[in-house]
Amino acid sequence: MRVKLRIPIFNRLASPPNGKELEKWFDSQDVCSILRISPRTLQTLRTNGRLSYSQIGGKIYYNKNDARIKEFMASVENMLNSIEQIANNYRPLLNGVRFMTDNEISKQLHISRRTL
Repeated sequence: MRVKLRIPIFNRLASPPNGKELEKWFDSQDVCSILRISPRTLQTLRTNGRLSYSQIGGKIYYNKNDARIKEFMASVENMLNSIEQIANNYRPLLNGVRFMTDNEISKQLHISRRTL
């Protein structure tokens, strides 16, 4: 099973190589793409008070330096790491019995997988 869950959330917060400061705000589209959520989910997070925001001229912006934004993004990163760890360690059961993989057997017997 191939699962790609890691996303570099804080890459957009890093300073650019030319030394200029990044813009201070994310717009809704940026936050949706970074967190991989729908606009409706983002609206729910705003409504529930999970994310702070400012509305200017009908457009909603999120401060990159806001502690709640950084905390929320860190919690999403932690959750994705946990899911990835579970996915990597998952072994299906066959009739309620967990069997060893070929890698585990070859390590225990100190032989190559090819010899199996």
